[in-house]
Amino acid sequence: MPLTSRKLERAFNENLIDTYIKLIKNSPKKAREYLSLNLLRFEIEHIKAIIKATSAKLTPEQKTARIYFSVEDYFKRRPLLEEAAKASSLTQTIHAFKGTDYFFALNMGLKSFEETGSTASFDIFVDKFFYEKLYAAYLCLPKKEQPYTNFYASTENDGFALVTLLRGKTLNYDPNWLRLIVPQNYFNLSKSTVEALVSAVDFEAALKLFLTVTMLNTLLRPKLPRKL
Repeated sequence: MPLTSRKLERAFNENLIDTYIKLIKNSPKKAREYLSLNLLRFEIEHIKAIIKATSAKLTPEQKTARIYFSVEDYFKRRPLLEEAAKASSLTQTIHAFKGTDYFFALNMGLKSFEETGSTASFDIFVDKFFYEKLYAAYLCLPKKEQPYTNFYASTENDGFALVTLLRGKTLNYDPNWLRLIVPQNYFNLSKSTVEALVSAVDFEAALKLFLTVTMLNTLLRPKLPRKL
């Protein structure tokens, strides 16, 4: 007490994380990597928060207050996040992740940050990293399990790619930059469609192209026979 929205949000998330961990531990081994993506989302938000807090010159205590350490204990990366939170500069923060799967994405974000001064570049590359992990985890599922997750995985993965492309067109991003920040694997998008969206002259052209392709796919999709 007193209750605040921040405290309530944290309590709800802690309960959600505890539920995720129980589900993962009681699931078949081959499904655990895919289910652990639910926890990976939290870890990625931890990294984003540390980066923004470091840029804002917050103290290590203020940084760690934003972390759900039960997630880091599950991944056995609590010491890594604590070390990153102690860094006083973004270069030191990124260096703390050297040797991890995150390092390449974070290093790309750092290079972009040095050019633009915006921490948004870290979000872009770390989000791309997440969706690459999602796609890989989906492929690792047993074939008979994939249909149960296809709708959710494809909606998230392809949706992220489309939103990134359309947002990039709104912000007049260079096509080569878009090619760099968009995931390279898709469920229901063809690489030719993605490249056409990347090369579109502006947002209106990209949106028109997307709507046309979506309509054609709907018309050409095989119709299921009606039940008698």
